[in-house]
Amino acid sequence: MLFCLFLGGLAQGAGLASLLPTVSIAFGNSGEDPSSSVLKVTEFLAFFGIEANIVTLVAFVVSMVILKNILMLTAMTYVGY
Repeated sequence: MLFCLFLGGLAQGAGLASLLPTVSIAFGNSGEDPSSSVLKVTEFLAFFGIEANIVTLVAFVVSMVILKNILMLTAMTYVGY
């Protein structure tokens, strides 16, 4: 149960951290120096061979939210029994 809650928290953090690069790319702020969080997220995606564009970042945010909700539902179901 605690493991599911921990992983759910990590998924939520990853989803929220990837919102900044999503907004940055959506508004076209690629000419300026990117912030450290934008660099971290794009490096994380590049590690897996994923290009950081608006479609992949939105899909990543949505998948992290879904993963968080599944993990939280699993933990809360376990607590309920």
